[in-house]
Amino acid sequence: MNGMKRSGGRVALAVAIPLLIVPLAGLTWLAARSVDQQEGAMRARLRESLLLEVGQTNARIREWFAELPEELRANAPGAGKPGRPTARELAAWKEREGLVGMPFLLDAAGSIVYPDAKRSVPGDDKTRIFFWRYLNVFGNLEPIPVYRNIAAEYESSIVGSGDVAFGIASSARAKVSVAESPSVSDSMPAESMPAESMPAERGFAESAPDAVSVAKESVADFPSPAPASSEKARPAAKKSADSPPVARTRDQDGESALRSKAAQGIFESDAAVQRQVYDRAAEEGKETLRRNVNPKIDAINTRDSMAARSVYIESSRYFRDLVAQADSGIVPRIFDNTFVLLYWEKRGDWIVGCELDMGAVREAIAALSGTPADTVRFLAVLDQSGTPLVPVAGVETAAWRTPLVSGEISEFLPYWETAVILADESAFEDRVRASRYAASTLVLALFLSVALGAVILWRHSANRLLEARRRTGFVTTVSHELKTPLTSIRMYSEMLAGGANLDVEKRGRYLSRIVSESERLTRLINDVLDVSKLERGNRRMDLVRTDIARVARETVEGVADRLQASGFAVSFRADGSPPECLADREAVIRILLNLLSNAEKYSAGAREIEVRVGADGDRRRCLVSVADRGIGVPRAHRSRIFREFHRVDASLTSERGGTGLGLSIARSLARAMGGDVTYAPRDRVDGGGGGGSVFTLSLPLAGKKEGA
Repeated sequence: MNGMKRSGGRVALAVAIPLLIVPLAGLTWLAARSVDQQEGAMRARLRESLLLEVGQTNARIREWFAELPEELRANAPGAGKPGRPTARELAAWKEREGLVGMPFLLDAAGSIVYPDAKRSVPGDDKTRIFFWRYLNVFGNLEPIPVYRNIAAEYESSIVGSGDVAFGIASSARAKVSVAESPSVSDSMPAESMPAESMPAERGFAESAPDAVSVAKESVADFPSPAPASSEKARPAAKKSADSPPVARTRDQDGESALRSKAAQGIFESDAAVQRQVYDRAAEEGKETLRRNVNPKIDAINTRDSMAARSVYIESSRYFRDLVAQADSGIVPRIFDNTFVLLYWEKRGDWIVGCELDMGAVREAIAALSGTPADTVRFLAVLDQSGTPLVPVAGVETAAWRTPLVSGEISEFLPYWETAVILADESAFEDRVRASRYAASTLVLALFLSVALGAVILWRHSANRLLEARRRTGFVTTVSHELKTPLTSIRMYSEMLAGGANLDVEKRGRYLSRIVSESERLTRLINDVLDVSKLERGNRRMDLVRTDIARVARETVEGVADRLQASGFAVSFRADGSPPECLADREAVIRILLNLLSNAEKYSAGAREIEVRVGADGDRRRCLVSVADRGIGVPRAHRSRIFREFHRVDASLTSERGGTGLGLSIARSLARAMGGDVTYAPRDRVDGGGGGGSVFTLSLPLAGKKEGA
């Protein structure tokens, strides 16, 4: 039966441990994820804040570039006239317009009419360099690199594809913020857009209506930058609003801008679309630009670990193709790490333009970058070589290679970026670590609290179950213990009632056994009543000055005859004249009777009981010890012998009755009087061998009498 109980306990433990560990492991995993999410949220908030500033700076620069062709056109020689400007007018244009570096004039065949290489003075390196740079370009012998935003290049594929449009439309609503995004530039003017990249209005409207509506909601509050309008488009804009052609043109322009915004937003918001578009560009031989910086926080809003890639691609186009597709434009060129911008416009059969003065352009862009530094962060516009236009004091140029965030500016400024680095990046990292440590500490505290609570609950449940089992055993034991003396009393009573011929000796023995069993029955009933009173807290102590030696002697004398009749040698010794103590006389007697009964019950061959009374002046305690030469208490049970219903292993006590309440009641009564009952092996107390146990009752000494 005990084996079955132990097996059941092991099964219950095997079931309880997974039920405890699995929820704790799940809770720990969720808490760890929340810590990572909190750290990610801190970095995301910083990134969004800095990218917003980068995006605003880039938007100002793009807006300036959108207005730049109109400004150059308005100040160009012979503006609004189809005829050929004179050399003097072209030279005057350079003098009055600070952004003009080298004016030029081309004929219909692309030959350079101005500047005239034949009339250049010796040492005129600017004219020589100009011819070296553009002679083959204008003559259509050398293609020009053309830079395009990849989302604008594949606008029809991104927005016009039903699968892509419908799949991304829902996420675009929350993510698209094109006007503030540093990684997406405004699309090129519709006039300069390649014909193969222009999406069909019918296909867009039919296949991606959701994407259109999302883009409308996303960009409604952000005006599109003004494109460099052509000579044909500008007069049309001046017509009456009631003219159907003008209304149709505006609708088309608005829808084109809307498609561009939608394509850029969808491209930014989904990593899968980005991979598809980049792969298609590579298949078509369009090279993605190489970024000069490696931002620590990816400027592109991707959901995977893909490294930041440029949003601009490079393709080759001849100058005649650009002129055929638009009436004016700005073309960026890089010669031996020298960055230049070329402006051109058509004048009938002539082409007028200029190479911009990059010093003036750099100054204008630097002025648009706003405050370059404060106590928290440094912001800089980096040119194609990764060098800031305005150096920041105390920051080395190499530091701008790995800024915290950065964003590409425009297709007119390939390889140029706006970057931000923190004045003290370690301070932010310290904040992140502190937040992580705090969150981790809370998670650990939560884990320990839950684990400790689970262990306490499990221990409590186990103890309650054990207590219930002990109470069940107690009821069974008490029933048996009560039945035994009652049976003996009934048997001897019947023998006395029916045995008229019994001699005096048998009659006396029977009567003595009836008295002994009655006393045993009384002790059992008193134990049960004491347990009930102690549990309810109804046991009140009448603490008075008590001669502990006298009470102990009277108690021993009361049971000495019975013990001696059972073969015990009983002795009593009082060390000196022990002072009085504060105690309840009846409680002391109950404690001593329990201790003497315990010594009687667990004595083996050596039947010896010694009661000593003394005092411990240092601790102000009076002591009563009951020593025997019995079987002792195994070490494993010494910390549990004072628990209710606990009994030493059955192999040692199977022949000895009892309920397992005696020592528990003795200690409870002693502690209720301010004392205690303790156990010690007799060999440790007396020295030598022989075994046995010593149970000691300690009670507080009474104070001195007044006037003593």
